[in-house]
Amino acid sequence: MKTILSGCSWSNRNYFPRMHPSYDTSYPKWDELLQDYYDWDIVNVYGDALGNVEIIKKAIKEIYTHNTERCIIALSQWYRFSTPGDNRFNPNTHKAVVWDDDVSEEQKASYQKWVDRHNNYFEIMPFDDKTKKALIEETLFQLYILIDLCAYKNIELVVFQMINPLMENQDVYDMLNSDYFNAIHKRKRKHNVNIFGWPFHWQYGGTCFEELLQGDCMISKRDRHPNARGHQEIFRIFKGFYK
Repeated sequence: MKTILSGCSWSNRNYFPRMHPSYDTSYPKWDELLQDYYDWDIVNVYGDALGNVEIIKKAIKEIYTHNTERCIIALSQWYRFSTPGDNRFNPNTHKAVVWDDDVSEEQKASYQKWVDRHNNYFEIMPFDDKTKKALIEETLFQLYILIDLCAYKNIELVVFQMINPLMENQDVYDMLNSDYFNAIHKRKRKHNVNIFGWPFHWQYGGTCFEELLQGDCMISKRDRHPNARGHQEIFRIFKGFYK
């Protein structure tokens, strides 16, 4: 039976640091460490720059495709989203980058095209409070659907906030007062659901994995993806929560 894992680029087994193309990322990633330690057959359906709604939807699709015993959701930043054509947007994306000398002009141009697309989109469709609230509600709604599906199919569900959710205080308050949030809080007690660090924000007693990393765990100051130590740390944190 399969363990479905869905997340953002922090779950990418073949992550390529565009700002440091010579950097060796062949080290074991956190889900590979989990697979070896627990003897799980993991189907990893990560998506670079993916938002939480799409992360959850990808997991739901795979549950219907495989004989599944477990589903792991590693949540990303809550303001990320995708259009129906799978154009992925992040209002927190970097606007300027300092490149290593071995980065090609083609790679720089590709990244700049991505940044320009973001800027052009947000000029036409401003990322306002209504959009933020809708994204939060949709994420909670999709999570509730996933909990319901896993309960119906007797699938163990593990959910945690992998990276800093980067939510403003008012949006966190709206999340905690959402009907879907309260429904999830009730359902997780009744079913085989592990939500680590709930409700994901330290000021309300929650946490995310990124906050718990100890030591030098990132590729660089410019690339905030986990290095070899970082993936070991994520594995350690997961084991600490998973009983």
